[in-house]
Amino acid sequence: MFAKTNKKSKLTKEIKPMIKKHRLLPALALALIMCLACLTTAFAAQPSGTETDPAQAAITKLLKVPFGTAVPTAAFKFKVTPISIDGDTNAKPPVAGIGSNGDVYINFPALGTPPAYTFKETIGDTDYYFLESAELFGGVSFANAGVYKYEIEELGSDFTNVGTPPTAPYEEMSYSGAKYEVEVYVKDGINGRYIYFIGSVRTTEEDGTPGTDKVDPTPGSESEDFDYSQMIFTNTYVKANGGTDPKDPDNWTLSVSKDVLGEFASQTIYFAYNMKVFTPSLIGAAETYKAYVVEADPDPENAGKYKVVTSAANGTVSGTDLNGGYINFPSDTLTAFNLKAGQFLVFIDTPVGTSYEITETGTAGYIPSAIVTYAGAAGGNEVGSKGASLVLPHSANDFYKTTLYVGEGLNSADFINENDTTTPTGLDLNDLPFIGMILLAVGAGAAFIVIKYRKKKSYN
Repeated sequence: MFAKTNKKSKLTKEIKPMIKKHRLLPALALALIMCLACLTTAFAAQPSGTETDPAQAAITKLLKVPFGTAVPTAAFKFKVTPISIDGDTNAKPPVAGIGSNGDVYINFPALGTPPAYTFKETIGDTDYYFLESAELFGGVSFANAGVYKYEIEELGSDFTNVGTPPTAPYEEMSYSGAKYEVEVYVKDGINGRYIYFIGSVRTTEEDGTPGTDKVDPTPGSESEDFDYSQMIFTNTYVKANGGTDPKDPDNWTLSVSKDVLGEFASQTIYFAYNMKVFTPSLIGAAETYKAYVVEADPDPENAGKYKVVTSAANGTVSGTDLNGGYINFPSDTLTAFNLKAGQFLVFIDTPVGTSYEITETGTAGYIPSAIVTYAGAAGGNEVGSKGASLVLPHSANDFYKTTLYVGEGLNSADFINENDTTTPTGLDLNDLPFIGMILLAVGAGAAFIVIKYRKKKSYN
C-alpha cells in the first residue's frame, strides 16, 4: 500500500524496545505510521510549483441536468475580487490579467457541439458536465513576492429562464451560491517572480451556508488526482418540451398507444395497464402529471389532430380542464388506465429526464408487443407471450431491460396486440358468399333434374 524504504528512522528505533514490552503498542505504532504516511501524501498533493513550472488554478463549472437533457448555450460569469496582500486589506492584489479585469467567463457550447475539454459522467438519473476556465493567474504581474488573497464567486450567466415550472414548456437554470478564498503565494526566482503555491478554501457552500473545506484548484490537465479543478461552482438546468394542447402531437412529451391486429381482434375491448412516472431527482419535489386519452379526429379539416375522449372506461378521471378530462399520475405512484384500439394516453408536461415503468396486463387470446421510442429513435419490437402480461422495463426482456426515459423530441411506448385465431375449417370467410351462391346453383340444378326425372317417369 505504501512505498518501501531501507532507512530506519529515529522514531522507529525509539519505539522498537517498547513494542517488545507491550503487546498493545504494535497496533498503535502501525496507526501512527499510517497517519504519517497519509499526511505525507496530503502535503505532496498540494499544487506547488517552480520557476519553470509555476502553480496554476482554474474555475470549474459543473452543470447538472436530468438524464438526456441537451446542454443549453450559456456563458457563465465569475468575479475575482482582490482582498489583501500579506494580510493587509488596504493593499489590493492586481486583477489585470485575470480574465477581463477580474471577470472570468466559462462558455458552454451550442446544442450538439460539446468541446473536447468537456468531461461528462452520468450518475443515477443525472448527467454531469464539467468545464474549466482558462488558467486564472498566469497572466498577472505581481509587484513583489508575498501572499495575495482573492475571493471568487459566480455572478450568473446570459441564460434567460423560459416559462414557469411545472407548466410546460419551460427552461430553468439555478446558480451557485459558493464562494472561495484563494491565496496565491509568489516567490522571487532567479529570472523573476513566479507562483509557488495556490491554496483555496470554500468559505460558502452552494446553499449559502458557511464552509471551511480546502480544495485543490489545480486544472485537470495539471493535476494527478482529478480530471478538473476542485474549485467547483454547481448549476442545475431542467426543462420540459411539452405544451398546453393534448390534441396537438407536437405538444406531447410522452405517449402510450394501443393497436390491435388479427382477423378476430376486437376494436372495442379495453386493454388494462399499470404505469409509474418518476420526477427527475434534480427537480426535487415529486410532481403530479396530467394524462389525456385521445383518438384521431375524424374531421377532414383537422387531419393529423386528435380529440380528447377520456372517460370512465379509461380509468379514474381526476378532473376536467379546457382540454377535457384527464387522469392524474402522481410521481412514483402506480396508476391504472385502459386503452382500446386507436387510443393514445398522452402527457404534455413531463420534463426531460422523467422516467417511467409500464405493464400491460395479459389478455386471453392476444400476443402483446411494444416498441419504445426515445428522443425520436425507435427501439426493437418487444414481444411477450400469448395471454401474459408485458412488463417494461424488465431484466428478462430482449430490448427494454433498463430504465425508460423521456428525452428531447418524440417519446412513446406503442403497444400492439395480435389475435392469431384462424377459421377452424380452413375456409376463408370472405369466400363464403361466393361458395353459398355456387352451392345454391348446384342445388337448384339438382332439383331441376330430379323434377324432370319424376315427370318423365310419371308419363311412362
